[in-house]
Amino acid sequence: MPALNEETITRTRGQLLNRHLFRLYALKVLPMVYLAGIRVTQCNDELCEVRMKYSWIVRNPFKSTFWAVLGMAAEMASGALFVAYTRDQQPKISFILIAQEGKFHKKARGKMRFVCNHTAQVREAVLQAMGDRERHEIQVPVRSLNEEGELLAEMQFTWVLQQRN
Repeated sequence: MPALNEETITRTRGQLLNRHLFRLYALKVLPMVYLAGIRVTQCNDELCEVRMKYSWIVRNPFKSTFWAVLGMAAEMASGALFVAYTRDQQPKISFILIAQEGKFHKKARGKMRFVCNHTAQVREAVLQAMGDRERHEIQVPVRSLNEEGELLAEMQFTWVLQQRN
């Protein structure tokens, strides 16, 4: 079975967590993430956490956060794991989001966090994709919580991984 380059994973996580580097990256590649103020606050072997706060730019007419912005932040919580585990690895792995489901429980206001604690499953899926040329699907859930720890939304993302040609 192939192995992941742990030094590269650590370096990539550090770049995701560096507020200034991440904001520059977002401005260049993900301008809506930049405008919404989304940032990665934790990325380790146990979880990936993304935070954002309610502001005029992300609001909807119901004085809550627009559902698409919630989805964007939740996608970042799962997608950052794929970035960390695939960047500069050999063989090269591509990943793409193919489906998303969401369930909303409460108005999203104030400070919000999006937590993905399926790091081990993402790592295993990347290793499997590195080991063969097959297409691998993985479903990754993300939970959104408010400052009080109340559940705001549950989202599930389906990603496909495959070795690049």
